[in-house]
Amino acid sequence: VKGARCLMYDRGFRSLLTLLPADYSIRLVGHSLGAGTVTLLAAMLLASPKFSNRDIKAYGFGMPACVDENLSKKLAQFVVSIIHRDDLIPRLSFNNLIRLQKHFSRVEERDWCKAQIDTDYENFWQYVGWSKAQAQKEEEQQESLDIVDDVIINDLKTPKNYAGDLVVPGQVLHLREDPATGQYAPTLTDYSDSELQWIQIHMRSISDHYMKAYLNVIRGMNLRARLA
Repeated sequence: VKGARCLMYDRGFRSLLTLLPADYSIRLVGHSLGAGTVTLLAAMLLASPKFSNRDIKAYGFGMPACVDENLSKKLAQFVVSIIHRDDLIPRLSFNNLIRLQKHFSRVEERDWCKAQIDTDYENFWQYVGWSKAQAQKEEEQQESLDIVDDVIINDLKTPKNYAGDLVVPGQVLHLREDPATGQYAPTLTDYSDSELQWIQIHMRSISDHYMKAYLNVIRGMNLRARLA
């Protein structure tokens, strides 16, 4: 919000727009946090009587969850959030993080993670050539950290002044890949899409957020005409 306000008032964006002809279309484009910023800029312009009748649209790639449900619905005609496959950023909402925390707090998940960590530790000690005593000392230190982590996880509760979760704004154009063919197909949906209610944990969740990844998919699908 501060970034959008800074651009609007401190950096002269609003003053610049007043110099444009009344029939001049305004298109705002951003990626990641920039996508959230242009969304809030669009919302501020639409709320202003001076610009509310202008042709304003915002396009965000890798759009973060940055508005509440009510504002997301109001922006449906003005904002398009483009999400590539399993991109992590649009899914980083408070509720999704709570769901993820509960999932990994299950006994079977904690046992599996502990087994993986134990295996990694053993391989690491063998690789660096540390003694068994040194390895045991490191393991004891890790166990003490695990206790602290348990306390933090158990204290993770919804704040009393929690005003509601943030969601992805406007229309959502989800670029989904067919696992069988590797072909992409755009699906027009919104923040309530079931695939946006869970955080996928794998390296693709990060690489899918790169602007280069978005460009490669859009070039292959010829989406430019569809987004116009």
